[in-house]
Amino acid sequence: MDDARLFLCARCQRQVRICSRCDHGQQYCGASCAAACRAESVRAAGQRYQSSRRGRHHHAERQRHYRARCRESVQTQEVTHHGSARSRDGASLSRHTPLMRETRMSMLLEPTTTPRCCYCARAISDFVRLGWRGSRLRRGIVAPVRRGR
Repeated sequence: MDDARLFLCARCQRQVRICSRCDHGQQYCGASCAAACRAESVRAAGQRYQSSRRGRHHHAERQRHYRARCRESVQTQEVTHHGSARSRDGASLSRHTPLMRETRMSMLLEPTTTPRCCYCARAISDFVRLGWRGSRLRRGIVAPVRRGR
């Protein structure tokens, strides 16, 4: 059995067990939490930029160009968003089929006798680390001992 690391997802605070093979320093439980945090980070950076002097000037220049393009082109219909495409079978909603990852995660949430990795579903040890593994290069280095003069 592989050793594992236990951590809380930085977004949803779900407990995650990850085996040493899959562990690359993750801090999110999956791609959905990572993508949501990334989008939030990009949005916050955009707001910071818009509130700066340089960002306000760039935004004003971009709006001037946009208004000039609108004046030049004669548009009969102003459309900001496109409508959704009609489905062929006439159904408005499609049936949700769980992805492989979702079925694995739901399988892992059920009580089992052996704990499993949340990423690859391998069996892992009952004993988990709370931190990352140290570098293998530093394990053999011992700090020099200072002796009295």
